[in-house]
Amino acid sequence: MYEHEPHVCPGLEAGSGARLAELLAAEPWMIRALGAVAGSDLPDAWVGAGVVRDLVCGQYHCGFDPATVKDVDVAYYDAADLTMERDLAAQEELRRIAPGLPWGRPTRPRCTSGTTSTSAVRRSSRSRACTTR
Repeated sequence: MYEHEPHVCPGLEAGSGARLAELLAAEPWMIRALGAVAGSDLPDAWVGAGVVRDLVCGQYHCGFDPATVKDVDVAYYDAADLTMERDLAAQEELRRIAPGLPWGRPTRPRCTSGTTSTSAVRRSSRSRACTTR
């Protein structure tokens, strides 16, 4: 099936999680972003990996410059309110808590009954299609 053997990831090196935590904690800009998300009322919220990647690559290569961050994506899940208005309110709340940070529109899984589409990211045992928006 393959012309060559597929790559096998060796896994994380010992201590890499602690090193990542150190890099994040050493950057005041990132602490501000993480604190804003933690201080929001967004349930099950987290900062997207793009800004974490930018920080890590910057720290290891040419220095992290927050001015180069295009946006800070935030993912969350609020089963009680799946409306677009909730997403917009979430973005405004983040802007209020930490103005000046380039907040992207928060995204979260949307689950609907029925069949999956090409944008479905997973299917539960109850045949609910979950997509990211």
